[in-house]
Amino acid sequence: MLEREIFSIAVKSELDSKKIYEKMAEKTSNFVLKDKLRFLAKEEEKHRKILENMFNKLYPDEDLKISEKSLVPKIDIESAEIPELLEKAMESERIEEKFYRDLAEKSEYKNILLYLADVEKGHHAILEAEHNMVMQYPDYYNKSWDTDMIHLEP
Repeated sequence: MLEREIFSIAVKSELDSKKIYEKMAEKTSNFVLKDKLRFLAKEEEKHRKILENMFNKLYPDEDLKISEKSLVPKIDIESAEIPELLEKAMESERIEEKFYRDLAEKSEYKNILLYLADVEKGHHAILEAEHNMVMQYPDYYNKSWDTDMIHLEP
């Protein structure tokens, strides 16, 4: 059986990731990147709900207490710029993927946990593609995708 603290940390991590994606979406004027980040924030919210449902099935008479601990690396999301936030988000997705894969090995909820791990891996791929764009075109996240994007150059 999965321990209560595991759920507490996992939910906290999903909430932290959601917050980072929402803040990044606010910081970019590139609507394509903004849409991807909003999608990722919604995905993290879905993960939170999945974890809470699992907790409620395992511990029907208890309330889930959210941990202070998180798998998400600490970052000042207010002052950090998009490239650094993308790097931290990629790191977080890798950590979360490993966390869910490791848990799956000792859980009756193996399929759900492997699903979460695979989704986190997909999130990493999305972030990596966006990070590559930012590295190749440093103004990418500041472009509005109207005439600005026509002039993107290395």
